[in-house]
Amino acid sequence: MSSYALSTWLYLNKTLEAALKDFTGAGFSKVEVWANNAHLDPRFNPDFEAVFSLIKKLHIKVHSVHAPFRGLTIGSKDRDDVKNSEKWILKTLEYAAKLDARVMVVHPLSFNFETGSGTSVEYTQELFSGIVNKAESFGVTIAVENLPIAPPAYTSMKGLAELFPDPKLGFCLDIGHSQLNHLNIAEEIEFAGSRLVSCHICNNDGISDLHSLPELGVIDVNTILDKLESLPNVVPVFEVNGRECPEKILDSLKSFCQTRLTRKSNKK
Repeated sequence: MSSYALSTWLYLNKTLEAALKDFTGAGFSKVEVWANNAHLDPRFNPDFEAVFSLIKKLHIKVHSVHAPFRGLTIGSKDRDDVKNSEKWILKTLEYAAKLDARVMVVHPLSFNFETGSGTSVEYTQELFSGIVNKAESFGVTIAVENLPIAPPAYTSMKGLAELFPDPKLGFCLDIGHSQLNHLNIAEEIEFAGSRLVSCHICNNDGISDLHSLPELGVIDVNTILDKLESLPNVVPVFEVNGRECPEKILDSLKSFCQTRLTRKSNKK
């Protein structure tokens, strides 16, 4: 199932080692490694060498790393706060580079994002400009992710493109967030164009950010995947909530992907 990647967020309450072993056992050879309050979050001093060795041993391709955001102050009006956030993001970038990840996903705002109050667009732009330049030297693309229920600048591909015009900065489209923001997902994909380098796949009820399995919700995920799979540079990443039984959710994702791949093979 190399057409898809799977976020280790599915195993948020389990170790990264357990996630990587179970994912490969289920047939997933590409992952997005979670680094927010778990797994590879640099604030918790993870055993990176052990992670690196296991990834090599299991022959896993790290498509992307998701940078931390909880507890950070991306968008703050306090420059010192922004610099502190930058420190942790850059440390995560070092991990991503060493893992040969193609992409690092970063949220464009990490507090008060419902209203944007008390935030600084100028400092946010400065932060991302510095991160992008550093990432370029590592061969990693920074992908800014659209947020759910936030000011327009942070919710749509158009808003993000206006906020961050530098074409070296890529986009990660979370289709569940787009649904919550009442946006046309297909149009969001089109607008992102060549700057779309990753896409979080999940579903929801149109009301809450549930990150449900692809077949459980109001989004026609199969149609979206058909569109994404026609794009050569985009890897769909299943970012699904494992809740109390991640192994069962993993098994459901495996069945969903196998069904899609079988259907595609029969059409040839």
